[in-house]
Amino acid sequence: MGSQINTTWLGMVGPGVAHLGIDSSVWSDHTSIQPTMLALLRLRDDYAPDGRVLGEIVKSSALPRGMREHRGELLRLGQVYTQLEAPVGAFGLDTLTASTRALASHSAGDATYTRIESDLEHLGERRDDVAAQMRALLLGAAFDGRSLRGDRAAELIREGDELLGEAATLAA
Repeated sequence: MGSQINTTWLGMVGPGVAHLGIDSSVWSDHTSIQPTMLALLRLRDDYAPDGRVLGEIVKSSALPRGMREHRGELLRLGQVYTQLEAPVGAFGLDTLTASTRALASHSAGDATYTRIESDLEHLGERRDDVAAQMRALLLGAAFDGRSLRGDRAAELIREGDELLGEAATLAA
């Protein structure tokens, strides 16, 4: 992945939370706090959250039923999803870098600007589609008890990694 910021998970304690102490290996942003707390409390909200349940910090026994069976795949899917969707995730930072480069271009007829911005538009559309499918799988497992189809998760992880790679290439 391209640019990445690691945040440290601090202060999440309580029943069902793994005792990790200060852990900078879990990348998260604010959107994942709410679904994680809801899952730990076995509650639901009226709307689907933008984030995901941070299964990395939850004890296996406290995970919702739908997240236990394919935990490793769900964690990887969630990690890629977060890097695609978080404003300061790899995708967001790399596309910002590419757009800034496009704006700074002095090519004849703004050809570089036009090409990069067109590439970013198409990349964003593809990201929106893949991320929506990821989100449906992640939330379905966390809140609806749906079992994950491993082949579908693997396909989405591959597509997400490709998108992250393309964004990093545009940023370079």
